[in-house]
Amino acid sequence: MKIIITEDKLDKLHKVIEDRGILPTIKLFGGFNNFKKITPDYFKSREHKIDLINELVKSDTEAEGRIYMSDIADRYGDLVIRYENRNNGHTLQHEIDYVQEDILGVTIWEIDKDGGLLDDPWDYFEYSFDVLKNSMIDTIFNIMVKYYLR
Repeated sequence: MKIIITEDKLDKLHKVIEDRGILPTIKLFGGFNNFKKITPDYFKSREHKIDLINELVKSDTEAEGRIYMSDIADRYGDLVIRYENRNNGHTLQHEIDYVQEDILGVTIWEIDKDGGLLDDPWDYFEYSFDVLKNSMIDTIFNIMVKYYLR
């Protein structure tokens, strides 16, 4: 079945999204997969991905505004985004820790020569979504969509 969306219908859809939000609109269409079939290009936009991420953060009332990715990502994606070798033979592992509205939290763990993770984080940072690369937004988006909408 092929669905044809005219420009007029697309304008109406954008009005519904503007009035209700992207998450309720996806639910109105019967879920993420149906929404994506009807509007396959909608989530090619970085801004649209960020809007959905933010709405998912707000909708998870148990998370209280901060979703810890290790709680949701076990089977949906790797949270390690970078390794950094140190002069002492240790490795720093940069890992996605949490997402909150417009913010990504990254924790850096130190791994000793034997591969053991040290107890306390080496450091942590928060990044605004505005400065993240598209690939990082895609990673967060894909994990959250798979967990919350499929």
